Amino acid sequence: KKVGIIMCGINGIISKKNNKKEIIKKMNDKILSLVSLATKARKTLCGEPLVESGLKEGKVWLTIVATDASLRTMRRITGISQSHDVKYLVYSTKDLLGRFTGHENIAVCGICDKGFADAILKSSDINS
Repeated sequence: KKVGIIMCGINGIISKKNNKKEIIKKMNDKILSLVSLATKARKTLCGEPLVESGLKEGKVWLTIVATDASLRTMRRITGISQSHDVKYLVYSTKDLLGRFTGHENIAVCGICDKGFADAILKSSDINS
């Protein structure tokens, strides 16, 4: 039997069909690594309903919306974030955001810790 090559990185198991540059880029992505760390520390809310309620309760410091999220979701979450003076970041894809949070296809993720939120914003070079 032939066994395929499987590489294991920060974001889990990556099949051999991905090219090497893409794998290295994913493994070195500091923002997604910080999201993963925040998830392990139980400082994230994943999914539109949870993030929305967290924003309304004042628990969320930063909102991350996937670039391939639906227009309705993007408008809704960014609008609620702006109305509650919470910064938001449109970043990554639903698949990658899901992998780094331990879920499948997450369009929205809320960071509930100020330290993690500041570190992610610093990594993304957003100063405003």
